[in-house]
Amino acid sequence: MPGVWSWPSWRGFSLDEMASAKGNLASIFFFHGEEPFLAEERIEEIRESFAAEAGEGVFLHFSLDEVTWAEIIESLRTGDLFHSGRKLVLVTVPEGKENSFEPEEERLWRDYLASSQPDVVLIVYYSGKIDRNSKLYQIFKSIKSGQLREEEFKIKKGRELDHWVRNYLQKQGKSLSPEALMALIDSAGNNLRILAREIEKLCLYRPQAKHIDLEDVVALCPSVRGFLEYELIESLETGSPSRALQVLSKLLDEASKAEIIVGALTQFFKDLLLAREWLEQGQEERFVFNQLRPWIKESFGAFYELKKNQFLRAVFSLSEADLREAINRLHSIDQAIKGGASDREQPIFLAEFIFWYFERRKNKNSGQIS
Repeated sequence: MPGVWSWPSWRGFSLDEMASAKGNLASIFFFHGEEPFLAEERIEEIRESFAAEAGEGVFLHFSLDEVTWAEIIESLRTGDLFHSGRKLVLVTVPEGKENSFEPEEERLWRDYLASSQPDVVLIVYYSGKIDRNSKLYQIFKSIKSGQLREEEFKIKKGRELDHWVRNYLQKQGKSLSPEALMALIDSAGNNLRILAREIEKLCLYRPQAKHIDLEDVVALCPSVRGFLEYELIESLETGSPSRALQVLSKLLDEASKAEIIVGALTQFFKDLLLAREWLEQGQEERFVFNQLRPWIKESFGAFYELKKNQFLRAVFSLSEADLREAINRLHSIDQAIKGGASDREQPIFLAEFIFWYFERRKNKNSGQIS
């Protein structure tokens, strides 16, 4: 049996687009793709447009997990005694169900789609990357052009993902700094649902502010766990001493334990040393980076290449002897902290280490022959 559909209300779609669709709503929509958030936004647009056009109507939702193709077609053909008037019908098809038609069901669907009911707007959504040779795809592609609207919802990557985040914020009258954008994407990856949730919280956090900075992201979004530690490592990788000292100061102001900072720094230099050893043994750069930074996926496109090259430059920014000395210095700082160094001394130890690192990096680069 169908359920009366009450889809969650999502923000980020254009009311102007909904209004322009009034009176021009296609009768059959065929959606597919691996990004459910985009599909849900689009379905909500259609629901709003249908409500504006139909005045009165009902929304019904079928899932192939619960009913068969035959039961759905029977409801579409015979109508529903309990829900008269125009209907918006959503059929969700999970992955693995794209070839689940029995021969008679396939015939009935082809007949229906050839002469669909005028009072029914049908949305069929396949939640995954569809096989173009599947029965589901072939059945819907057989519909005459003009009757069907097909849309694919692909996972956002690289610049497309950056653009989506900025556009989502722009619709709510906000902008964000490059550092804030990187923090959001580094923490949530290309999961649009998480990104949208974090953006909603940021917009509510300072409703009058038009611009979102890194500090806003770090302060409010728990999914950006440990981002300041990450930002400290990032500044070491890119060779930004002023930024490194700023982040260190902020970490200590927020009562981060010095041992945690030392641990993050130690792991960074151990990664650099291990990467250097693997590369000198003949391992490929991509393999080395993927092993040591597995959370940065190749599917991120240009962002992946940027981070890989940045990391590899850091690997050779110091000599092997300097990398080993960095680890030894950090071990000494850790022992001093655990041995009772005062709260005043601990920031000095860490700042001195930062100065030492950038001095060694400067000397290494200036000694290279171009």
